[in-house]
Amino acid sequence: MAMVWTEDRINKARQMVREGYDASEVADCFGTTRKAVLKAHERIGFGPWVSKRGKPSDEPPADFAERYAKHTLRELGLIYKCRAAHAGMWAKKLGIARGRQEKVPEPAVVVPIMPPERVAEAVKFLRFDRGVSRCDSDGRSNHEGKFWKVGTLPHPMTDAEIIDAAAEKKARDARLFGRRAA
Repeated sequence: MAMVWTEDRINKARQMVREGYDASEVADCFGTTRKAVLKAHERIGFGPWVSKRGKPSDEPPADFAERYAKHTLRELGLIYKCRAAHAGMWAKKLGIARGRQEKVPEPAVVVPIMPPERVAEAVKFLRFDRGVSRCDSDGRSNHEGKFWKVGTLPHPMTDAEIIDAAAEKKARDARLFGRRAA
């Protein structure tokens, strides 16, 4: 059923547009769709309003520099109802930038040596339901690596962590399926 735009609704929509509401917010207020509001705007006109969503001005808001330090570009886009790229353009225009930290090299990782039989048993057990492979400290596949990549986990695991993960899985299986934890 089409939306009937009475004089009261038109005046309320024009007031909302003057207050800075966008088409989606006007649509939510009237219980209709954004498309219906834009169509009505074409026919009736709600005032000086850009009907394209997210078309912010080229000038950054007054409090933008203050908020830029506390929020990400995505959050700023949500606050100011624009795209993150547009918020980035405002930052560039104001000449502000986030401080870049120098990457501090990580200290060398000391990997404790575990008995190879225990590690092999743990890997074999974990391979029943997830992929397990050798990798280097960055998580890149390497058959000569000293670490393990397990499933979709984002970080590589040491031999000790592999053994602990297998023990946890065995205990969980015992609880869930009544199997004996070995």
